[in-house]
Amino acid sequence: MHVPDHFLNDPTSIATAVVASAGVVTAALATRRTAPWPRFGSLARTDPAPRSRASALIGAGGLGVVRPGPVALAATTALVFGLQMVNYPVAAGTSGHLLGGALAAALLGPAWGVLSLTAVLTVQAVLFADGGLTALGTNVLLMALLGTAIGWLIQSGLVRRLTRPPNRADLAHNGTHPLPHDAAPNLSRTGATPRRHATNPLLPDAAPTHSRWGFAVGAAGVGGFASVVVAAAAFAVLFGIGGNAEVGFGALAGHMIGVHCLVGLGEGLITALVVAVVAAVAPGWCAIDPREAPVGEYRTLQWRASGLVGGLAVVSAAVLAPFASAAPDGLEATAEAVGFAGAARDHALAGFPLADYGEATGMSVQVVGLIGLAVCVGVALALGKVLQLRRHLAPSPA
Repeated sequence: MHVPDHFLNDPTSIATAVVASAGVVTAALATRRTAPWPRFGSLARTDPAPRSRASALIGAGGLGVVRPGPVALAATTALVFGLQMVNYPVAAGTSGHLLGGALAAALLGPAWGVLSLTAVLTVQAVLFADGGLTALGTNVLLMALLGTAIGWLIQSGLVRRLTRPPNRADLAHNGTHPLPHDAAPNLSRTGATPRRHATNPLLPDAAPTHSRWGFAVGAAGVGGFASVVVAAAAFAVLFGIGGNAEVGFGALAGHMIGVHCLVGLGEGLITALVVAVVAAVAPGWCAIDPREAPVGEYRTLQWRASGLVGGLAVVSAAVLAPFASAAPDGLEATAEAVGFAGAARDHALAGFPLADYGEATGMSVQVVGLIGLAVCVGVALALGKVLQLRRHLAPSPA
């Protein structure tokens, strides 16, 4: 869904660029509120944070987003770039590819996910002429901001809902009443004492560890699907407001949302599979994973997860990309079907050697993919180091 130049008129493109810039700056500032694990010693993800630490842990119900570090940011950025090179067929003559906002949010958290997607989209527009330069703000708004925000809101909401322990109201609604303080804690028919909730001994604990992992994987998939559909609907609204072609909004929205529901199924499946693999190798590392990661092992998990994510990125760009579908993606197919494909202008950097991923010069897609991975890694490492330095230099919040 890379919007080309001139699909939208200049005022609309400028407006999206302003909104996107504000969103990216907000995300960069929000990274200061994510907590590096070593700073808080034995603080676990599911521990209730006191008020003085409330800004360090984002979320509740067991989802504490931690600062991923430059290496993890670079690996995730490379993975999104690599997976976006792999178009998969969704209908006759139409393909789709990963947008990646929900995946980046599931791995890194929403703020870092926005920055990761922004880095990918910038590299694609400048180096590979993929997505217009004047439409960069639009693409960041649709994929980096909306995609990440919608994906995270749905993922985190589902995980919190599915993994939270029942409260007194739930027990009363189900006809079960919590025991008084002096009662025996045994609620089991078999005589076995159930696990108790961490902060209220009268309530059963949350879902078992394996169930919480499964909930996170499923929630990531649902968030991935929804993020694509919402981004597609948002583009239809933007084109209806400031499109450079006269088309019926109903036909545009219907075709755009319909084809991207199919694209979203692939997005959800890819997102869920990646989260499942990473969560299996590095339990508790993913931002969406509600399980506790032992503080003393977090650095090891960080490197393990980053190595796995980086390996998946190389496989995507060097092994899977040559087999990508050559059919138009969902936006291109919609433009052709509805009648606004002619509104696009050629990219200003279309003559560069790497434009269209080397297609103009006949470069191997594997070579181009590896170049793209290297550039994405470099950009993300630099960005992570700058934000890390700013965090160290910034005064601690009161």
